[in-house]
Amino acid sequence: MVVAKLTDVKSNGHTFQDGKMMAESELIVHALPMVELNGATNIPTVVTYSKSRTIIGQEAQALSREDNSILNEDFKIDLGNYEPTAVKRKRFATSLSVEKSAAEITADFLGTC
Repeated sequence: MVVAKLTDVKSNGHTFQDGKMMAESELIVHALPMVELNGATNIPTVVTYSKSRTIIGQEAQALSREDNSILNEDFKIDLGNYEPTAVKRKRFATSLSVEKSAAEITADFLGTC
């Protein structure tokens, strides 16, 4: 996953202004400046947990290798399998010994960025 800030977006010749599309059409992204996190702009969409915090990206991969903790990486595929209002969703084991849904892991990931 690449974390980026949206700056220059056009949609079939129509420009977005302040997040509002000027005309309804297909979205085409022209430019996304990279955002740096922990010295890198390419952040793998992986999550692990320590007792004190959520750890993402390359740091999560390294920690998982070091202490053999659970590395959550397949959760993002599951995001598209459920309606946002679905009550029952697949749960994923985490290194906290607590199961979380894909939406919960995603929220933890985004809350760290």
